[in-house]
Amino acid sequence: MTQLNGRRFLVANKTAHTFELTTLEGEDVDSTAYTAYLSGGEARKMVTAISGLGHLTGETVSVQVDGGLPAAQQLFVVTAGAITLPHKAAVVHVGLPYSGTLQLNKLSDGSVTGTGQDKQRRIFLSTLRVFKSFGLKVGLETEALDEIFLAVRIARQATSRNW
Repeated sequence: MTQLNGRRFLVANKTAHTFELTTLEGEDVDSTAYTAYLSGGEARKMVTAISGLGHLTGETVSVQVDGGLPAAQQLFVVTAGAITLPHKAAVVHVGLPYSGTLQLNKLSDGSVTGTGQDKQRRIFLSTLRVFKSFGLKVGLETEALDEIFLAVRIARQATSRNW
Protein backbone atom coordinates (compact mmCIF):
# COMPACT_ATOMS: atom_id res chain seq x y z
CA MET A 1 0.00 0.00 0.00
CA THR A 2 2.74 2.42 -1.05
CA GLN A 3 0.17 5.05 -1.99
CA LEU A 4 0.08 6.05 1.70
CA ASN A 5 3.85 6.51 2.13
CA GLY A 6 5.03 9.94 3.19
CA ARG A 7 1.51 11.34 3.62
CA ARG A 8 -0.32 12.50 6.74
CA PHE A 9 -3.78 11.38 7.76
CA LEU A 10 -6.19 11.53 10.65
CA VAL A 11 -7.34 8.28 12.26
CA ALA A 12 -11.10 7.71 12.51
CA ASN A 13 -13.29 4.89 13.84
CA LYS A 14 -10.47 3.13 15.67
CA THR A 15 -11.12 -0.37 17.06
CA ALA A 16 -8.82 -2.88 18.73
CA HIS A 17 -7.52 -4.14 15.35
CA THR A 18 -8.57 -1.63 12.68
CA PHE A 19 -8.91 2.05 11.94
CA GLU A 20 -10.01 4.25 9.07
CA LEU A 21 -8.05 7.12 7.57
CA THR A 22 -9.27 10.57 6.67
CA THR A 23 -7.40 13.45 5.06
CA LEU A 24 -6.35 16.35 7.23
CA GLU A 25 -9.51 18.08 6.00
CA GLY A 26 -11.63 15.20 7.36
CA GLU A 27 -12.48 13.50 4.02
CA ASP A 28 -12.59 9.68 3.98
CA VAL A 29 -9.69 7.94 2.22
CA ASP A 30 -10.92 5.36 -0.31
CA SER A 31 -8.19 2.71 -0.46
CA THR A 32 -10.01 0.20 -2.68
CA ALA A 33 -7.72 1.01 -5.64
CA TYR A 34 -4.52 0.81 -3.57
CA THR A 35 -2.14 -2.13 -3.73
CA ALA A 36 -2.44 -4.77 -1.01
CA TYR A 37 -0.85 -4.14 2.37
CA LEU A 38 1.95 -6.63 2.95
CA SER A 39 3.62 -5.95 6.32
CA GLY A 40 5.96 -3.66 8.18
CA GLY A 41 3.73 -0.61 8.09
CA GLU A 42 3.88 2.00 10.79
CA ALA A 43 1.36 4.47 12.11
CA ARG A 44 2.49 7.25 14.43
CA LYS A 45 0.42 9.51 16.59
CA MET A 46 1.17 13.19 15.96
CA VAL A 47 0.92 15.61 18.87
CA THR A 48 1.40 19.25 19.74
CA ALA A 49 1.37 18.91 23.55
CA ILE A 50 4.54 17.49 25.11
CA SER A 51 4.38 16.75 28.84
CA GLY A 52 6.57 14.95 31.37
CA LEU A 53 9.10 17.79 31.45
CA GLY A 54 8.67 18.68 35.13
CA HIS A 55 12.42 18.49 35.72
CA LEU A 56 12.85 21.26 33.10
CA THR A 57 10.15 23.65 34.35
CA GLY A 58 11.31 27.23 33.84
CA GLU A 59 14.14 26.18 31.52
CA THR A 60 14.49 27.14 27.86
CA VAL A 61 14.66 23.93 25.83
CA SER A 62 15.59 23.17 22.24
CA VAL A 63 13.16 21.02 20.26
CA GLN A 64 13.81 18.84 17.24
CA VAL A 65 10.80 17.35 15.45
CA ASP A 66 10.54 14.54 12.89
CA GLY A 67 14.27 14.39 12.18
CA GLY A 68 14.61 18.03 11.16
CA LEU A 69 17.47 20.29 12.10
CA PRO A 70 16.99 22.15 15.37
CA ALA A 71 16.45 25.83 14.60
CA ALA A 72 16.88 28.89 16.80
CA GLN A 73 13.14 29.53 16.60
CA GLN A 74 12.48 26.06 18.05
CA LEU A 75 13.28 27.20 21.57
CA PHE A 76 10.51 26.89 24.16
CA VAL A 77 10.21 27.72 27.84
CA VAL A 78 8.83 24.77 29.82
CA THR A 79 5.76 25.80 31.84
CA ALA A 80 4.22 23.44 34.38
CA GLY A 81 6.25 20.56 32.96
CA ALA A 82 4.98 20.91 29.38
CA ILE A 83 5.40 22.71 26.07
CA THR A 84 3.05 23.19 23.13
CA LEU A 85 4.40 22.86 19.58
CA PRO A 86 3.07 25.13 16.82
CA HIS A 87 2.61 22.14 14.48
CA LYS A 88 1.87 18.45 15.02
CA ALA A 89 4.86 16.11 15.08
CA ALA A 90 5.34 12.34 15.38
CA VAL A 91 8.89 12.13 16.78
CA VAL A 92 9.93 14.88 19.20
CA HIS A 93 13.27 15.34 20.98
CA VAL A 94 13.43 17.91 23.78
CA GLY A 95 16.57 18.92 25.65
CA LEU A 96 18.68 21.74 26.96
CA PRO A 97 20.51 23.63 24.18
CA TYR A 98 24.17 22.69 24.03
CA SER A 99 27.14 23.75 21.94
CA GLY A 100 30.28 21.72 22.41
CA THR A 101 33.79 22.94 21.72
CA LEU A 102 36.64 20.70 20.71
CA GLN A 103 40.22 21.90 20.76
CA LEU A 104 42.85 19.45 19.60
CA ASN A 105 46.22 18.94 21.25
CA LYS A 106 49.35 19.99 19.41
CA LEU A 107 50.89 17.27 17.26
CA SER A 108 53.97 15.74 18.88
CA ASP A 109 54.99 12.93 16.60
CA GLY A 110 58.67 12.34 16.09
CA SER A 111 60.97 12.66 13.09
CA VAL A 112 64.38 11.36 12.08
CA THR A 113 65.93 14.44 13.71
CA GLY A 114 64.16 14.05 17.05
CA THR A 115 60.91 15.21 18.63
CA GLY A 116 58.35 16.97 16.49
CA GLN A 117 56.88 19.17 19.23
CA ASP A 118 58.56 22.39 18.14
CA LYS A 119 58.49 21.80 14.36
CA GLN A 120 56.13 23.55 11.96
CA ARG A 121 53.70 21.38 10.03
CA ARG A 122 51.44 21.81 7.07
CA ILE A 123 48.27 19.79 7.52
CA PHE A 124 46.50 19.38 4.18
CA LEU A 125 43.94 16.70 5.05
CA SER A 126 42.15 15.66 8.19
CA THR A 127 39.29 13.36 9.09
CA LEU A 128 36.75 13.99 11.81
CA ARG A 129 34.29 11.29 12.77
CA VAL A 130 31.07 12.19 14.48
CA PHE A 131 28.24 10.04 15.80
CA LYS A 132 24.56 10.95 15.41
CA SER A 133 25.34 14.53 14.43
CA PHE A 134 23.58 16.85 12.01
CA GLY A 135 26.57 19.07 11.51
CA LEU A 136 29.32 21.10 13.01
CA LYS A 137 31.38 24.26 12.66
CA VAL A 138 35.09 24.08 11.92
CA GLY A 139 37.84 26.66 11.55
CA LEU A 140 41.00 28.20 12.91
CA GLU A 141 39.35 31.01 14.87
CA THR A 142 36.21 30.89 17.00
CA GLU A 143 34.90 34.06 15.35
CA ALA A 144 35.24 32.66 11.78
CA LEU A 145 33.94 29.09 11.69
CA ASP A 146 32.56 27.33 8.62
CA GLU A 147 29.24 25.58 9.23
CA ILE A 148 28.94 22.08 7.80
CA PHE A 149 25.70 20.11 7.70
CA LEU A 150 26.11 16.39 7.20
CA ALA A 151 23.63 15.50 4.48
CA VAL A 152 23.89 11.76 5.04
CA ARG A 153 23.28 10.23 8.44
CA ILE A 154 23.86 6.54 8.95
CA ALA A 155 21.90 5.25 11.92
CA ARG A 156 24.03 3.58 14.60
CA GLN A 157 27.23 4.05 12.60
CA ALA A 158 29.89 6.74 12.60
CA THR A 159 29.70 9.32 9.85
CA SER A 160 32.96 10.80 8.59
CA ARG A 161 33.91 13.53 6.15
CA ASN A 162 37.29 14.69 4.92
CA TRP A 163 38.33 18.37 4.80
